[in-house]
Amino acid sequence: MSTHRILFTRMYGGEYLDVNIGHEAINLLKDDNDKNYIYITKTARMSKKYEHSKIVHIFLMAWEEIGVMRVVARADGVQFEGLEKLVDFTKRDTENHLKNLEYIKDNQITYGGVSLDKIYPANPINMQTSSFLTYKAENVIFPKNDLFICTKKSNELKNSIFIGSKINFPTQSMHWDYDEYDYSEQFKILKNAIKNDAYWQSENRTKKIPLDFEPNVFYEENLAPNAKNFQSKYRENFKDINLGFLNRIVSLKK
Repeated sequence: MSTHRILFTRMYGGEYLDVNIGHEAINLLKDDNDKNYIYITKTARMSKKYEHSKIVHIFLMAWEEIGVMRVVARADGVQFEGLEKLVDFTKRDTENHLKNLEYIKDNQITYGGVSLDKIYPANPINMQTSSFLTYKAENVIFPKNDLFICTKKSNELKNSIFIGSKINFPTQSMHWDYDEYDYSEQFKILKNAIKNDAYWQSENRTKKIPLDFEPNVFYEENLAPNAKNFQSKYRENFKDINLGFLNRIVSLKK
């Protein structure tokens, strides 16, 4: 049965960030063609139950505390286009890796003048199986102020969306979803929250990286404000990911 889903992805929390540039760096940026692409970590698998369903929105999240996720942004108009050639986005294998590279080349996906696949240093563990992007989005919209999604009610959080106490956010999985049938209550609450203009900026304010830029300046002006109130661990990881990505682009152009 075809169904719609809203996907949550938890970012900036992996220990791998100590040695690698997190691929989710692209999530809050436009490429050089003013397109938004989203990377979803492969830590968890999508259920085969939803193989033929459609993801309509993605909430990009950071962990706040048990029962509370911070909304970093939301991606709308989620689409595959040529990406459907990647049969299983959550599977690490050589076929997916090669098709990802083909898609990047065909669509000229570059950031600051450098092809996306060149930005990430080769990792000998998975250099032949890694992927670099998962979805394309029509828009990525930031919240106007701090915004939280909760499975517990709190009087301390001013802007919070309560989706019910009978569910819990996974502590291990880096992504999960709510579909319109099995999680009809949560799906409806989230759809209503998306329509609430009080929560969201009115337009896509993600930026593309100029061909000539200084990493620290670009980061402080365009990315750092999004993480200013993060929990310290996630704020540090956010900075490491994004500055690592920006510095890598500059190093490749020397």
